[in-house]
Amino acid sequence: MEAVQKDYWYFLVLATFLIFFKDTLQKGPAVKLEDGMVLACQCPWTGNLSMVSWTKPPDREPIAVYHPEYGVVLGPQYKGRIKFIRATPLDGSISVSNVTEQDISVYHCSIQTFPKGSWTKDVHVKNIVEIGSFKPKAEVTTLEGDDAVLTCTSMHNGTISHISIEKMSTEGSGLVASCKVEDGRLEGEGFVERAHVNCTDATTASLQLTDVVEGDEGLYQCHFNTDAGIQTTTILLTVHTAVKAATYKPDVVVSVLEGDSVMLEFTHMHTGAVDHISIEKMGEGGRDLIAACTVENGTLVGEEYTGRANVECGNLVLLHLTNVVQADEGLYWCHFSTDDAVHTATIVLTVHSTEDSQQLMYIYIGGGIAGLLLIAMTFILTWWHRRKKRREQYRLKLHPMMRWRSNHEQGGLYDRMKKGTKLRKDDAVYANIHTIQQHKRKR
Repeated sequence: MEAVQKDYWYFLVLATFLIFFKDTLQKGPAVKLEDGMVLACQCPWTGNLSMVSWTKPPDREPIAVYHPEYGVVLGPQYKGRIKFIRATPLDGSISVSNVTEQDISVYHCSIQTFPKGSWTKDVHVKNIVEIGSFKPKAEVTTLEGDDAVLTCTSMHNGTISHISIEKMSTEGSGLVASCKVEDGRLEGEGFVERAHVNCTDATTASLQLTDVVEGDEGLYQCHFNTDAGIQTTTILLTVHTAVKAATYKPDVVVSVLEGDSVMLEFTHMHTGAVDHISIEKMGEGGRDLIAACTVENGTLVGEEYTGRANVECGNLVLLHLTNVVQADEGLYWCHFSTDDAVHTATIVLTVHSTEDSQQLMYIYIGGGIAGLLLIAMTFILTWWHRRKKRREQYRLKLHPMMRWRSNHEQGGLYDRMKKGTKLRKDDAVYANIHTIQQHKRKR
């Protein structure tokens, strides 16, 4: 009885394990959808090959079968497109040509061998996208937690029947929103919880993403289905977190004293006609629009959104800020929207308070005084040393009777028994000379 209960629990654990890891066991490595793609299926053991079969959901009907004796049989849609590679005796790999998006699926390979039986493998074919191969038409930058608006515009004059917006990734594309014709007008539908699409304009689709997260960053494609064909527009969304904004390297750094005026100069280095310019300030609280330039009658006209700002528009944009305060400090973005793409120039503005300026002034004054004292001490020490040296040289030139000698001054001593004792030419030599005085005779 105990043995039966143990077998029951072992079977239950094994069944739970297989159910939990079902998807992991069935799905093998992903293969990129491309012409001539190879679906690898090679049996790991040795033996005699009986048959190889490939099936595809949902009907699981064979699309390719190989038999060593009867040859190859292909499905109706795969005739002339599938070829068995047969690199080894138990190799069931195939190559597929003239691929389409209908070939995206999970393929099941089954190899029947003797005497060990069957061996199976699943191969997942995906439309793997190389992000680097896409050149965005526009660029949108936002902070994490803010809202972002992606605007796609159709350049064709044809009638639009359907609009789809997809987010591209290395695993493929995911549908974010779409617009379809209902009662003669385009109606939008979002497929992501935080996505809202506006298709009221016949040639423009605006996708608004609320409470943006770092995972929303990437390439977005807008597909316009018209009677003239399909037009695709690509937009790059960049999401900056608080850490990214703090560590962002700007093009220019500008410093100003609180209460003064400052001019921020943004340069457009790319070619192309500029149709819109926006200047934003990025801060911890979010993103604030400072000024913008729009085309009116063929000329860029500036518009300010703060009372202390004045903007001059052109390929060189000048933003004047008067009576600067500490709140003006931060990172400024200038977006140039051209017919080629959206280009961004950045400037960091640093505002120093009056207290900081006074402290800096005291530091500069103290440094200047310390420098003057150091120079004066150096001059005095140099003068004293040179004066002392000149007095010594002058004393040596005097007659011995006229020299002033210190109580501790001694002449050079010559020791015959000690090697290396030498006297310089200018050293004084002193000696006690015994003089004999003549006796005077008394008269």
